[in-house]
Amino acid sequence: MQLESLQIMTVVDLSQFAIPDQLDHQGHANTDLHLIGEHIGPPTAVSAGAGNTVGTSLYPAREDHSHGSDAGTAFPTTGLDEGRTFTRTDQGRTYVYTGGSWWRLSYYTGSGRYISVLARVATQSIANATDVDISWDTEITDSESSITVPITNIACPNERVSNTLGGVWRVWGFVVWSAAPGAASRVSIIHSSGDTYEFSGNNGSNSLYRAFVLPGLLFTGAETFKIQVRQNSGGSLTLTGKIHFGWVAP
Repeated sequence: MQLESLQIMTVVDLSQFAIPDQLDHQGHANTDLHLIGEHIGPPTAVSAGAGNTVGTSLYPAREDHSHGSDAGTAFPTTGLDEGRTFTRTDQGRTYVYTGGSWWRLSYYTGSGRYISVLARVATQSIANATDVDISWDTEITDSESSITVPITNIACPNERVSNTLGGVWRVWGFVVWSAAPGAASRVSIIHSSGDTYEFSGNNGSNSLYRAFVLPGLLFTGAETFKIQVRQNSGGSLTLTGKIHFGWVAP
């Protein structure tokens, strides 16, 4: 027993810390030994009572290493340490405190998705050999209530807690031509920075249906993007279509 005691003492003096029969008010050991030194704050006196029959000074986690992780329908206004997470149960979303504001991390319900779905329901006329921006005339889904139709240039939305939803967005959709648009026809996603992502017919395909998808579009602040089409059928055509765009990462 003496040898075992000496082996323990070479690691840490256990008399300074809570032992299993000295529990905090929740009935849990106050700290784990692997947290000793880096995460232990000054001792705090705890009176004897339920869950602490001994009554002793315990060593709580240091405040700068302890972040609340809780939930509710309004953001907390106290204990706002950087890195604290909070779940808005009314939104189905989880946020992290950056030191100055709450920033979105993720969503966990369908109603918490950051997504908009727009459509071109009425046919739009597209002249031959001309670049034309699609004007979306119908709103199907708008999670942040940030879209007003008709709309051509789509701005980065503001989320429900007023921060701009900057980050990585996924954009996907399709157009349907009234007749074969020509093998050199195309659909383009054009960012306000000038970056253009072009989707032409598959191997010169002359299909009426053209799909487009951009897995990651970096989209912040006052930036916009639009969908532009071009056809070379030899005459005027019309089209309809649909677009989805959703936030996927900061």
